[in-house]
Amino acid sequence: GFTQVSGGPPTPEEDARARTRARQARLILLTSILLEGALVAGFLLLGGTRWLAGLVARFGGRWILALAAVFAILSLANTVLTFPLTYYAGFVFEHQYGLSNQTALQWLRDYLVGNGVSLLIGFPLVLLLYTVLRRSPRRWWLWMGAASIPVSIFLMLIQPVFISPLFNKFTPLRNAELRRDILAMAQAQGIHAQD
Repeated sequence: GFTQVSGGPPTPEEDARARTRARQARLILLTSILLEGALVAGFLLLGGTRWLAGLVARFGGRWILALAAVFAILSLANTVLTFPLTYYAGFVFEHQYGLSNQTALQWLRDYLVGNGVSLLIGFPLVLLLYTVLRRSPRRWWLWMGAASIPVSIFLMLIQPVFISPLFNKFTPLRNAELRRDILAMAQAQGIHAQD
């Protein structure tokens, strides 16, 4: 892991290690992008759209149920097929550089909770998109663009209150002097924080 830095500029060893980690992180990101592209290409080339069209037809016009089925299937397939790289990037790689102290079970719990939150937020957004597409096929992009602003604000408001506590335990800052200094800095900037 990393040694504790007491301040000041990084040592040449720390700098080299940070540069190596940054290069490896970029490689992981590129691999993730290529994997996602390969999955989409494979899905299209192997007739996935025809299979999904057949599945949707079985719902007999109940488009919301069909959309839910397609969303669930594609989400599950993506989760399963990208899991090895996600595990490496989120657990193994972070431990190689001492950036995580989670056990594998703790990481898996956060991963599953994160996927659950993504499904709970993602499906209503997809449903909104398809509702707008059905009602305004020519101007859907305009309505979705306008809707993106309040949706983004709503997500920013619920994130620290409802989502972050699912992954983190928040406790009051014990260092009273530091707490006082931080709150004073917030007050000076017009942020009326109490805790």
